[in-house]
Amino acid sequence: MSDLDIKPIGIEELKKMDLSNSEISEKKDGTLLYYIDGNLISSRNIIRDDRYPHILKILKENNFPDCFGELYAEIEKDGKIECNVFTISRSENFSKAKFMPIDMFDKTESYFKRQEILRNKIKEINSEFITPKILFSDIDSAYKYVLENKSEGLVIVKNGKMYKWKLLQEAKVKIKSHEAGKEKGCFILDDKENNRVSGTSMEFIKVFEFLKNKGEDVYAEVEYQFKTDEGKMFQPRLRRIGTKQEILGEGSDFNEKRDN
Repeated sequence: MSDLDIKPIGIEELKKMDLSNSEISEKKDGTLLYYIDGNLISSRNIIRDDRYPHILKILKENNFPDCFGELYAEIEKDGKIECNVFTISRSENFSKAKFMPIDMFDKTESYFKRQEILRNKIKEINSEFITPKILFSDIDSAYKYVLENKSEGLVIVKNGKMYKWKLLQEAKVKIKSHEAGKEKGCFILDDKENNRVSGTSMEFIKVFEFLKNKGEDVYAEVEYQFKTDEGKMFQPRLRRIGTKQEILGEGSDFNEKRDN
């Protein structure tokens, strides 16, 4: 869904937001797919009819309206269900792909009326490959569902605007080194996979160099969506860096101590 005009938002901000007359739904971790004029088209404007003929056949036979949605694959692995952008990108999973319509292109009806049309059409089709959005009545039950099912997150539609919240994992790891780049470069983490995370800001780099010059080990607090089969963090983001005590243990805020 990265091609949609959708704003990232934190869970605490969501909990404070007035979500009356809003739609709260589960966010599937897949890839955006368009159904237009009898073709399945990727976000890069490539026709994908040959990859997902089972989905195309169902939509065509049932005169499904032109729409866009999330294409995803849920695969059982080690007794758990795996669903992410990598499962849907593997050729062996193309035949297992499912399509979750998000919205219609025809905007002559209101958003909620369009959603009703899609739900009724999906119910009428009654196929495991064309799935409805999982909807929630409130943010607390939605949040609980995501945690229990390890979903990617939530999508909220309010007053014509879309917001997304992602459930992210956290890691606190020692930084091995900083690798310079055209701009901020990246930090190489001292873990088995030598994960890399963007330098993010010049301030983080200055802090890293300051601590290293003092002979201290530097640690990073990183958030990421999941780990790949190779153990690599997917889309890691650097939250903060500091000494071992500051990141792993209790202590005052790191930036407040940079006064010398």
